[in-house]
Amino acid sequence: KQKIEQSFSIKYYDEQLEILRDVIEGTNLSDARRLRPNALYALALTPELLSKAQSEKVLAKIESELLTPYGMRTLWRRDPEYSARYEGDQAQRDRVYHQGTAWAFLIGPYADAVINVRGERASEDLWQYLQTLLKHAVTDSTGHIAEVFDAEAPQRPGGCYAQAWSDAEFLRI
Repeated sequence: KQKIEQSFSIKYYDEQLEILRDVIEGTNLSDARRLRPNALYALALTPELLSKAQSEKVLAKIESELLTPYGMRTLWRRDPEYSARYEGDQAQRDRVYHQGTAWAFLIGPYADAVINVRGERASEDLWQYLQTLLKHAVTDSTGHIAEVFDAEAPQRPGGCYAQAWSDAEFLRI
């Protein structure tokens, strides 16, 4: 445990991009320069692995590059494999599932990360953020939150129209 804590930021924090690398070894190292929402889990579950300044920078980058009104994009826009729309036949949708499509359930780890990095003072901002998802569930849908949304406006819902983990994370926060 101590070794992980001592080496985590050295291995995973990309100072130039101000992101957490998604991978550090393996066959597809282009993933190392991609911002994905997986970084939220480090901030949400073990914020002590980064300095306060590093955590702030990573969270700010996640918010500017991945956060949408309906959840988190699964890949940032600057990536050549980024896809703004979750559409087409099953094979087309499967190809873009993790290439930009916004997942609503990721608001849970996002909220945990925000509280860990910014403290309880951020809870009002989180509540304001959640209003769009609440409107979707109450007004635009069946009383539930969809599984995924397009990565870009108008962010049409997709996948399951009523996804348990989307609802659960909204209610948990």
